[in-house]
Amino acid sequence: MNYNATYSGKITNISPITPDSKYFTIHLENFPAEYQPGQYVVISRLINGREYRRSYSIVSFDPDRKELGFIVKRIDNGTVSRTLIDKAVTGDPLEVVAINGFFTLPADIGKRYEQVFFIAAGSGIAPVLPMIQALTGTGLRINLLYSSKSPAATIFYNELNALADNHDNFRIEYLFSTSGRAGMSRLNNTLLTRYIHREAVTTFDKALFYTCGPLDYMDTVSITLLTEGVPREHIRKELYYNYEIEELAVPEDTAVHNVTLHFPNGETHELEVQYPDSILNTALKKGLKLPYSCGSGQCGSCTARTVSGKVWMAYNEVLTDRELSQGYVLTCLGFPVEGDVVLEF
Repeated sequence: MNYNATYSGKITNISPITPDSKYFTIHLENFPAEYQPGQYVVISRLINGREYRRSYSIVSFDPDRKELGFIVKRIDNGTVSRTLIDKAVTGDPLEVVAINGFFTLPADIGKRYEQVFFIAAGSGIAPVLPMIQALTGTGLRINLLYSSKSPAATIFYNELNALADNHDNFRIEYLFSTSGRAGMSRLNNTLLTRYIHREAVTTFDKALFYTCGPLDYMDTVSITLLTEGVPREHIRKELYYNYEIEELAVPEDTAVHNVTLHFPNGETHELEVQYPDSILNTALKKGLKLPYSCGSGQCGSCTARTVSGKVWMAYNEVLTDRELSQGYVLTCLGFPVEGDVVLEF
């Protein structure tokens, strides 16, 4: 089975962005990828004999040159980020698994909405920048509230300012934690409430809100927006790093059920799945190469659509209510319940 095969790439450029982050450009000779601004690339890296997969938001995508660019921020305990930041050099091979992600703009955005707010922190700007670039040529009002340590530590500081200078429909406000400005150096619910009401040019049912940053940061954003009357389905979230879930819930049904998997290439596979092994883990143990990255319900790489049956998920940080209603599930923490299940990828 070759559904989730890796594609060989080569690093063509590495550029420092801030003291702890670098911009990587890779060339992919035969990668049949479709890309939407806001999506990420899944990188496969073999370290000490073990495969690690990590997702990095795509900042640039050039199909003519067969190149894409992404940012890596060094995380102190990050196995993959440290090897890329500290050891990778131009010319090194780099394996790509897939391009994926739901943190994207709706196809009919110009018909349904009048304003888009982006609320980001640190390297959370990575998926946001391509979406802003895609929207600057539209008539939509675009607002960015961007939290960072200082101008020198702000990723794409010059590029963002240039976009704002050249496009009247794009406005930026920075929150620098070292600025010393009382009440204006870090995001809080009072500041965010004032900001969205001050900058709104339409009602909240005609606005979209995208946020990317640490979990606590996005929780503050989501709670504040919901409190102020923003419809839940208008709030889109993207984590810029995966965190460990301390304790997962257990499904009421832990019996063995059959799961049938259908793939785009016409292949079909049958599995017997039983808690505590998820659908993904069961497939991997059988030698099937299903798509995945974080393995903890936070990225969406493992998403499949339910054709029949019911899948219970122990955790979901990425699929919206609308996507759930369409039958999408996360196989990494998904378990068949109340009978057999048929999924398609």
